[in-house]
Amino acid sequence: MAKKIVFLNPIPARHIVLWDAKYRKEGGSYPSLTDKKIRKWKREIEGSLRTGNRPKTGTIAGPKISHVNGAIAEINSHRLLVRHGHYSILAPGRTTAGGVDYITYFHYSKSRPANWRKAAWKALLADRVVGRIFRWPMCEVTG
Repeated sequence: MAKKIVFLNPIPARHIVLWDAKYRKEGGSYPSLTDKKIRKWKREIEGSLRTGNRPKTGTIAGPKISHVNGAIAEINSHRLLVRHGHYSILAPGRTTAGGVDYITYFHYSKSRPANWRKAAWKALLADRVVGRIFRWPMCEVTG
């Protein structure tokens, strides 16, 4: 049975989404996306769109239970978003790596782009980038 996602903060169509997955952690919001941060992540997004969806490699989670829970939240929330119409630009990597946990492109669930990578490039060039938090296992999206 597929889980449903509750969007407490809607994601606009034709936007790239920088995600931070949380495991049962209440409160907080996604850090503000300043122009400087967006420029930094543009390079990461460009590289992922050129080479394919390659996450950072290495140990996914350390020995701490919080790292294991973080890995569960990242992997499961990413898979669920992809099943609900998002296109994966950058899949989850190491939970201890700095920065966003994963990146998706959201076109619109009822329409499908002829070429989603080209559509994502257009969103990137137009600075259509937003940040959101995915809370696992509640499946709530905030931001």
